[in-house]
Amino acid sequence: MSWIERIEIKTKSGSEGATDSTDRFFLGLAGREFRMDKGDSFSGNDTIHITFGPTGDTKSAKYNDPRRPRLSMASLDRFPAYVRLEGDDGWLVESFLVTVESRFGETRRLVHPDIEEEGVWLDELSGKWLYLTDTQSL
Repeated sequence: MSWIERIEIKTKSGSEGATDSTDRFFLGLAGREFRMDKGDSFSGNDTIHITFGPTGDTKSAKYNDPRRPRLSMASLDRFPAYVRLEGDDGWLVESFLVTVESRFGETRRLVHPDIEEEGVWLDELSGKWLYLTDTQSL
């Protein structure tokens, strides 16, 4: 079985996308959630890189490690993948790319393909979830 070793996120906030650091962001993947918390707020026009796994760079890397408990690459197909906002300030997402790597070099990429031109707000008025799809299915 192929186990997930590392998850990388690259996301870009829109120019109106400043948000307060009290908002919390989560990645749902392979049947669990990972908190996207580097200690910084997501500000307008920022490109943010987040890593989970052996070189995890979140504030709670120990608790957001895809190797504990181990998650299989097959779980990516069994459960929905999403980004979720918890808070009231909102976030304008212009792009969101997740790269998942196994211990043996298998790689999968997940995106929301329709947000690149205008972005999408995650907030109380428009919804707090953004679902992702595997780029192989595009």
